[in-house]
Amino acid sequence: PCLLLLASSFTNGFLISLFAKYGLYFKNYLGIERMAQCDQIVFDKTGTLTMDHSMEVKYIGIELTEYEKSLISSIASKSTHPYSKSISLLLMAQKKITIQEVNEIPGEGIYAVVNNQIVLLGSKNFVGDTSQESSLYASEVYFKIDQLIKGRFAISQKLRNNIAVSFKTLEMKKVHVLSGDKTESVKEVLSKIPISISYKAACTPMDKVEYIKELSGQGSKVIMVGDGLNDAGALNWAYLGVSVMNENFSFSPGSDALLEGNQMYRIPQFLKLARFGQKTIKIVFAYSFIYNFIGLAYAVTGHLKPLVAAILMPISSLSIIFLSFFALKVYEIKFGKLKNVNILQSS
Repeated sequence: PCLLLLASSFTNGFLISLFAKYGLYFKNYLGIERMAQCDQIVFDKTGTLTMDHSMEVKYIGIELTEYEKSLISSIASKSTHPYSKSISLLLMAQKKITIQEVNEIPGEGIYAVVNNQIVLLGSKNFVGDTSQESSLYASEVYFKIDQLIKGRFAISQKLRNNIAVSFKTLEMKKVHVLSGDKTESVKEVLSKIPISISYKAACTPMDKVEYIKELSGQGSKVIMVGDGLNDAGALNWAYLGVSVMNENFSFSPGSDALLEGNQMYRIPQFLKLARFGQKTIKIVFAYSFIYNFIGLAYAVTGHLKPLVAAILMPISSLSIIFLSFFALKVYEIKFGKLKNVNILQSS
């Protein structure tokens, strides 16, 4: 029993520290075991596959006054959504305006009250725009103050560095992408990833939850990778929820693990490492059984001296630790893709 406990504890303990070294933080060892068992993976798009700090934002509509720029910037700064942060960064209001009431509705937008005026910042349906004119590919955030829709912010997104290259090695039964954006915007981003991906556009937070439930109901063990409040429900329902941290204090709490945003491209290697780690535990289990079987078989013959047994017992425990450590260390060196460098840049 001691050997079995050591085999699992030391292997998982080393794995947790190894994952953390490269930006993936598990709550406990169960997350690693679940990652190794998962056969399908679901990604959020905005802020997960794409980078929030490299978005191209363009305002289209009635010219904004300095007050309105400050107003939008102040409201947008209250949200952790990548679009809101990009808009706030674009306007860069020098004077912040006090917001009397603000309420962010996941998947829709932000409702705010300022100086007794109702201000909406969000999707086309959220602000009640009935016009047909819209950008075909760019995502859009509309601005409405009282009953007047002033305009919209067209936002173009870029994939995170190296995802297109690294995802070629993503070994999964199926890969999915869920997004609240329009179909054309999702297609444009996914066209840059050279693997087969199923997707669903115009998703609400509940749509994402239902999608995860449907996959799980089919017997699949699903990893959900997302950021923000829009993905909290899906992260909670997935077999393994991985929350992406674009900032140190900006992530969804409903997850089993936290992943630094700039480490997204390492996901294929993380999956391989988790599976290798579970294989290592099984190998160490087998070794411990064989070791104990041979030792016990010899001991019951009455030829094993107590002093020798006292030496062999701790040696078996130490060998378990070194075998686990050595196997995972060799894996890290051999594959070399978990080094703290941008290894795919040259690719």
